[in-house]
Amino acid sequence: MLEKMLIGMAKWSEGASPVRRFTVVGLLILFMAGFMIWYWDWANLSSEGMVSAFILNIFVFFFILMPLTWLWKKMKS
Repeated sequence: MLEKMLIGMAKWSEGASPVRRFTVVGLLILFMAGFMIWYWDWANLSSEGMVSAFILNIFVFFFILMPLTWLWKKMKS
């Protein structure tokens, strides 16, 4: 299922115009930033707490999820 989704994303990025890609990515970033600001206000976090959560998310993504996806692709091939 993930492979089909990645193939679909690759086809879309090849077929879509640069303006459309920029618009979609820009709106996605704005949505995620808006959600982060809303959550920050709702959870009453300090700026240090928000920065530590951001660093933790980066750590999880690059040091856990990326190697796991690499291993998954290695096992599938």
